[in-house]
Amino acid sequence: MNKVIKVLAAIVILLALVAVGLTVFVKMYLTDERLSALIVPHAEKALGRQVELGKINVSLLKGITVNDFTVKEADGNTDFVRIKGFILRYELMPILQKKLVVSEIQLVEPQIILSRDKTGNFNFSSLPMLEKAVKADEKKKAPTTSQAVAIPIALTMDTIKVSKARVTVTDARGEIPDVDTLADLVVSVNMGHDLASLRYNGTLTFSSDAKYQGVQPHVTGKIDFDNNQVSYGIDVKLDKEAIRLAGAVQGYMKTPDIELNVSSKSLNIDHLMALTAGLGETAKHAGVSKQTSTTKKKTDKKSAKSIGSQLPAGLKVHGQVQIAEAMYKNLPVRDFQLDYLLENNIFTVSRFITKTAGGEIHKNIELDLNQVELAYKGQLEVKAIQMDQLQAGLFPQIPERLSGALSTNLAFSGAGLQWPSLRDKLNMTGDYTLSNGQLQNVNIAKTIAEVVGLSQLKDIQFKDLSGNMEIHDGKMLLKYKMDGRDVSLASEEGVVSLDGTAVDMPFHLTFSPEISEKLKQRSALANYLTDDTGQTSMHLKVTGSVRKPRVTLDSSGVQKQVTDTLKKKAFEELDRALESEEQDTDKSDPVAIGRELLKGFFGQ
Repeated sequence: MNKVIKVLAAIVILLALVAVGLTVFVKMYLTDERLSALIVPHAEKALGRQVELGKINVSLLKGITVNDFTVKEADGNTDFVRIKGFILRYELMPILQKKLVVSEIQLVEPQIILSRDKTGNFNFSSLPMLEKAVKADEKKKAPTTSQAVAIPIALTMDTIKVSKARVTVTDARGEIPDVDTLADLVVSVNMGHDLASLRYNGTLTFSSDAKYQGVQPHVTGKIDFDNNQVSYGIDVKLDKEAIRLAGAVQGYMKTPDIELNVSSKSLNIDHLMALTAGLGETAKHAGVSKQTSTTKKKTDKKSAKSIGSQLPAGLKVHGQVQIAEAMYKNLPVRDFQLDYLLENNIFTVSRFITKTAGGEIHKNIELDLNQVELAYKGQLEVKAIQMDQLQAGLFPQIPERLSGALSTNLAFSGAGLQWPSLRDKLNMTGDYTLSNGQLQNVNIAKTIAEVVGLSQLKDIQFKDLSGNMEIHDGKMLLKYKMDGRDVSLASEEGVVSLDGTAVDMPFHLTFSPEISEKLKQRSALANYLTDDTGQTSMHLKVTGSVRKPRVTLDSSGVQKQVTDTLKKKAFEELDRALESEEQDTDKSDPVAIGRELLKGFFGQ
């Protein structure tokens, strides 16, 4: 037993002496000067830039520490890359088992400065290593994971730390944003004996400030990742506006499944649009717009590709958009929620809900991105939207004014978003109700007022305006009725072309007793169009165009109405004459014969 202890002690002492000897050798031989002489020339050759190294500390048992590593710009004066410290820590004993365990790799305050000059060249464009890499990629493809060559030692990296990393981007031409980003990264890696067994996970936190044509967003975020998934939470602030992006990406190395959720407590879209209104002007002045226009002219319609064909195969994107309060074109919006899914190049909004203008909007839509002309179908439901508020916000330039609470339910489908495809392929059916409203400055109402000679009919107030419509083949078929204060109407099926150039809408107009009296004073014909309740009604037809409508009497309808009135009055007079005496209904009676002749005269 004593002999065993003595042998073990001897081995320990021998190992200690070897370790001490190697450490002394490393200290004496691997000096800063010798290491710099070994490293710097090769680095400068690879980078084509001047390289500077500070103090280097090598320990056989602990690892390597490099301080103040700098890569200069091409001018040799300013810094391109600067690292305050590089630390490599490893464990010695696992090497005997063909395992390399790196306990820590740390980059302390690395800084990368990217810039573009006025000629459009980036400061990294001239790096020889990048040129060689591009040529190598052109000659051969990178080996896949299954083709990766096995390495003779299993590699484990407990911790890779990048602390206080800084990346700055500047552009003298002002075509891309100037960016200043600070980040911290922590990663653990276990590679085993080949790349197929590679496993890793880590966390990246960052804070970034950008500046582009007066717009200065501030972005902060945290990203967690491993072999299969990346999860993230990113906050974007622009002036007073704030948006949060959150979600995950599954299978990002193969077929990505992306979850992207967007949320905000309060968002002023008008403010955002005002802030970003000038973006892209610099690119236009640089000729980008002209180039794009030229490209469009040269593009053959037959060679046009669908949006779906340009997306990655198997791409799936889904998520929610939730905004508690928003302002859009001075129109308050509350409780906005949108659920979406992109799969098999079909983009679906399964739920769209928002409250605005005193009511609610519900919508769902499906877009087929596989079609060159975007195909779509969906439904729209509107509940009690106040039209005057909606129009004031979205369509203030339209001279016609419409007020009242609108409710509607529409189903639609079609293809293409450009005219005339939109006109020819849009299909829609549905009904609508507008309650307690008013029509102001509407051409058709003004024309009716001119025809009947009553200016107060230019603005029509109503309790209820309802109907249904159908759109197909570039035409809108309308049927409606209105219960108004001064005038009511009911329409037969009318036709309006979607481009507004043709209108054919017959309808029956009924005036209140007050308006009827004024009509009878202006026209004798009104006496024959007035019923027992004192209401005057007439058949009209609107033709012409939406902008220049023509309102005319429907002669066939008016003729029938006058005839009916005359018949009624004639029979009333005849009945009054017969009231004083009872008459036998015998056909031989002269009076009875006269009554029958009168019926025949009026087609009875």
